[in-house]
Amino acid sequence: MIESDKILLAELVALKAKGTLLSPQQLEDWNRLVNRYPEAESLIASLFEKGEIQTPFDIRHIDTDHELNKFTAKLNRNRSNVRNIVFARYAAAAIVVFLLAGALWTWNQKNTKPDYIVADTKFGQKNDVLPGVPYAELAIGNQNRIELKNDAKYTELISAAKDNETHILSVPKRSTYTITLSDGTKVWVNPDSKLSYLAHFSKNERRIKLEGEAFFEVAKDPSRPFIVETHGMDIQAVGTAFNVKSYDAEPKVQLTEGKIKVRKNGQEIEISAGNEVLSKHGQLETSKLDNPEEATAWKDGFFSFDGKSVAQILDELTRWYGIDVVYNGTVSQKRYEGGINKNSTLAQVCSALNDLTDYSFKIEGNKLLIENKK
Repeated sequence: MIESDKILLAELVALKAKGTLLSPQQLEDWNRLVNRYPEAESLIASLFEKGEIQTPFDIRHIDTDHELNKFTAKLNRNRSNVRNIVFARYAAAAIVVFLLAGALWTWNQKNTKPDYIVADTKFGQKNDVLPGVPYAELAIGNQNRIELKNDAKYTELISAAKDNETHILSVPKRSTYTITLSDGTKVWVNPDSKLSYLAHFSKNERRIKLEGEAFFEVAKDPSRPFIVETHGMDIQAVGTAFNVKSYDAEPKVQLTEGKIKVRKNGQEIEISAGNEVLSKHGQLETSKLDNPEEATAWKDGFFSFDGKSVAQILDELTRWYGIDVVYNGTVSQKRYEGGINKNSTLAQVCSALNDLTDYSFKIEGNKLLIENKK
């Protein structure tokens, strides 16, 4: 049974939350109970600090008497005695206790910062954000996801995998991961990306599905072409190195070594190293790869800003730092040159971008505010 004093404290909190002035007796009870339960005092103080309660429900608008009357009437239809009425009173109060506990828990959740948001002591920002880390989640068939934080564990899983097992590797924002597939192909996976493939490829081909971005160093096996499938496009290679960026419906393939064939909607194009293929409006277009470093920089641990607009730069930052970007002003298509190590904190990157671009960058919690320089 819930202690009556705790029930009374919860009811008084509900009254104060609704803005009700306590009577002299209630005020006396309030002071007595807060002193009796000091562990609740700081939580209650935090709850009212901003004058509001951040919960999926609003405890200020709960009519406890109305709920009690409904509950009591339901009991009276079945059994009418004093004991049930007393029980109803305790039950209604218990509901208030439950809702209050939920309110306090939700408030604490809302006000607990992620561990990657840290203080900034150097760059004048309100706070700093740490860079991403090696991490992925692997789903094997219908099994629960397995957390991966190093290559060794994945290698063990591949060795023990059955031939017909489907592996789905998911790399969330603020993460990157590198794997070696069963055929020896090495794959670097960028944040917010997913790979789907058989743990042990078939005898005829090595097919893998991609959402997001990944760089492939394909092991040579002429009898089994390596095929990456993304957004209705097939990229076929034998022994090749290439980057595939397919965060949207217009994927890009950048070839740094060997040759590949790209197919989509009945169209087929073959390119050699130093070129790229872009799917635009359902059609394949080829061009020279003006900046080969763009295809490899991210896997080598760098942000390459060469030839990119500020919107493209920020697109990469949102995935790597897990932040939300807020624009206060207009964004031009001006292109920039430069780069920075991906192990830098967000405040370090913002400092570099403040010097490089026509914008100012401010970090507030998990948000990056962008403004045009005056």
